[in-house]
Amino acid sequence: MRLLNGLADDAGDILTAWALLLEWLATNPKTMQISSRHARKFLKLRLGVVTMEVREKAAQRLAETTFDVAMIRHLSKHQAIERAGRGMPGLDLNPQSTLFATVRLVLRAEFWSFTFPSELISKEINSSLNFLLHDYRTDDFYHLIISTEYLRDISDRLTAPMLKGKLRLSLSASQTDLLRSMHGLGIDFSQFLQGQSLNE
Repeated sequence: MRLLNGLADDAGDILTAWALLLEWLATNPKTMQISSRHARKFLKLRLGVVTMEVREKAAQRLAETTFDVAMIRHLSKHQAIERAGRGMPGLDLNPQSTLFATVRLVLRAEFWSFTFPSELISKEINSSLNFLLHDYRTDDFYHLIISTEYLRDISDRLTAPMLKGKLRLSLSASQTDLLRSMHGLGIDFSQFLQGQSLNE
């Protein structure tokens, strides 16, 4: 039950409800002899307590946040290309061969995710691709240049099963494994880093 409640806290109300349902079943061994009204009442009361606990934890995390929400800056792809150009004068960034992602926060994971047509890594079209990554929490900015030959070599591990004809690359934004690929690839993509711009 402790494990289920932990999962529920992480994943949200659906798993929370399942955890509470299992808790109710565990505390009512003669379930079949008790009306569903009692079960719903129990779940409503417990869910209210859990919801309050989750809200309190969220408020505490927000209070401990180190960045100023008012200073959050989201970039467009055009702005990201301009910023990368300032970091590497003389480099002509073609929007068609440049991919941009802002950091995503899902549960406890923080990462950048790119989904792009597999034809982009064709040697007849591009010799390399630019990957621009922005962390709006800190305004950190990263520019990777990855050869399409390398991407072709690992393309079988970049396939997106639900997206026909597309590839997906997800890179960790966590400081402990920054720019390391996720989903089992285990590749350190910091080897392609062209430089981290100063906060602006």
